[in-house]
Amino acid sequence: MSMDSSWVLKREAVQLAKECIATIQLQLGVRLKLSNPEFLALLGDYIDLWEDETYKKNVAKLYYLAGLEPIFSVDSVPVKSELVEYLGRSYPRFKDNKEFKNLYRGQPVYA
Repeated sequence: MSMDSSWVLKREAVQLAKECIATIQLQLGVRLKLSNPEFLALLGDYIDLWEDETYKKNVAKLYYLAGLEPIFSVDSVPVKSELVEYLGRSYPRFKDNKEFKNLYRGQPVYA
């Protein structure tokens, strides 16, 4: 899961991450570190281990702040997982609340 790590500069994202870390430690006894390069992927992996809607919402918000599309669904958080076919490749239709428009120098453009 490649991503831009600038999300850790957002206060809301760090707060959500700390809440998720505390929840996982309480539920599973596992201490995650924010500095772990696979941090967001690990949060997503723990989604199915117990039914905690608050945790799911927090992870979905965190994915959104990091510019990622959650691969799980949360009742009150809509997941936009539509794909757009463009020049023989598929791209997410939405990213950071912007819609896919085209490619520029091989990179998807969202506006």
